[in-house]
Amino acid sequence: MATRVRTPSLILAGALLVAALALWLVSIGNERALAAEPVQNTNQFSLVVEDEGEHCGFPIRWEISGTVRQTLFFEDGELVRVQAHFAETNVLTNLDTGKTVEDNPTFNQRVYFEEGVLQSVETDGIFVNARGDNGESVMDVGRVVLAVISATERVLIFEGGQHPFRDLTVLDLEPGLAAFCDVLS
Repeated sequence: MATRVRTPSLILAGALLVAALALWLVSIGNERALAAEPVQNTNQFSLVVEDEGEHCGFPIRWEISGTVRQTLFFEDGELVRVQAHFAETNVLTNLDTGKTVEDNPTFNQRVYFEEGVLQSVETDGIFVNARGDNGESVMDVGRVVLAVISATERVLIFEGGQHPFRDLTVLDLEPGLAAFCDVLS
């Protein structure tokens, strides 16, 4: 059964980044974008998500940074697909104690367009990979397929694998901080 999602999660944030970069390339009149051959680029990104203790009883900061390598595919000058590989080096911090844990996810994403409109997003890989000092871990891994209904609404078409983090971030990234309580205690 399909689940409606109204605000981007981490996966959708990545898809939106890919889509924005792809549309930016087209909008600036990149001559290669009009050619039939794929266009490749690499970009850096960063984001900070934090709370004041409402999720774990102590404040958490999650510093997300990484690289996205993407290939844009065109047909008759129209963007039809973006394939992207994300590699992140993230740091989670318990702001009360200063304890830090690394989160090093890597995942692939395919974003499909029809007549220049975003249609669907398929993501495979490790979305969260945080391991504490005493064997605690948070891993979110597998495959997720979303259909795009509008700029703010998605429908979950398929989910396979282990997704404890993703289940918390259907509406926003901040609730996902609750998944890290044990590894940051």
